[in-house]
Amino acid sequence: MSPVAFGTVEIREYPVVLGDNPECHYGPSVNLGWEYTLSKGAEPLNEYEKARSPRRKIRQLYMSQVRREALLEPAYSKDEVKQAIRLKQKVRQQRKFSNTSISPLKNIGAGLRHWSTNKKVKRAVRNLNKQNATTNESSVAKKNIYSGWWLPLSEYIF
Repeated sequence: MSPVAFGTVEIREYPVVLGDNPECHYGPSVNLGWEYTLSKGAEPLNEYEKARSPRRKIRQLYMSQVRREALLEPAYSKDEVKQAIRLKQKVRQQRKFSNTSISPLKNIGAGLRHWSTNKKVKRAVRNLNKQNATTNESSVAKKNIYSGWWLPLSEYIF
């Protein structure tokens, strides 16, 4: 297996375009376009790492509605932005509808998982009771077995 090494860095600049991401709750969403320009030529990796600014925190990556609108203002008209917002809201409504129509199936799956867990807990309790019947331990000792544990459906145990 040969080692991997990186020698140079090329920085590409992409245009900001009007997006269609329905998870952007307020205002228009923005995407990166496909076309790009090289801002510099190839630069050695070590020099780039020394000169680059520190990484931004996640909260610094958040872009407010006002900032997104300001980025899109020179390239898009207000009507285009409004139309994109309406389309995005329509897609959100369609997703909401499809999620609510699928939810009964999700509930059935959750019920089956609950039933399976319930069955396993009952089996464990039954086996524990059989074991405790032969050893004659006190109820305090039984509760100490489970101290610090969270068990689903623990009402069957205590």
